Amino acid sequence: MYLINVKIKPQAKLDEQKLNAHRQWFKTFYDQQKFLLVGPSKSVPRSGIIIAQAKDQNELAAMITQDVFYPQEASYEINEFQANLVSQHIHAEQA
Repeated sequence: MYLINVKIKPQAKLDEQKLNAHRQWFKTFYDQQKFLLVGPSKSVPRSGIIIAQAKDQNELAAMITQDVFYPQEASYEINEFQANLVSQHIHAEQA
């Protein structure tokens, strides 16, 4: 599994068209059950977190390159980890 910390760079333009393309990017991989948790950071502006699963880092890299902000307008910090405990009580926060 992978923890991806996505940070949109300050010089990136955040117009509605780009934001919709970015949302479609993570929705596509969510629908494919590759992105398991996705959401914006509440403490770091212009950033978000993705918990992803992929067969290897090459597959993950191929997914990341499809983001509209890749490679010039965002950074993608990737941390591979092994989930030893997974709560059955994970649920989306209600806004």
